[in-house]
Amino acid sequence: MRAARVAALTALLTGCGGGFDCTESSSCAADPPASATQITACKNALADSKCGSTYERFAQCFHDQAACAPDGTTDTKTTSSTCASQLEAYTACTQG
Repeated sequence: MRAARVAALTALLTGCGGGFDCTESSSCAADPPASATQITACKNALADSKCGSTYERFAQCFHDQAACAPDGTTDTKTTSSTCASQLEAYTACTQG
């Protein structure tokens, strides 16, 4: 379940972060630009009255601390590990 949540959040966060312009490019050069669906999901997560602030903290960490894999894409496992406390807080908020 946690792996599925990380994968879903990764899709949301590619292109989301840095002042929370959900259209901002990823920190890793080879990541594709965010899709319209990802941008909408990012904006909706930020606007959530209950969990938006915890999502923002996770998204900011994910963007600022992004580890890039040798192929230039985001290393989601390493980045998610770095941002584990923010991910856990967001997960708890959305499940609570």
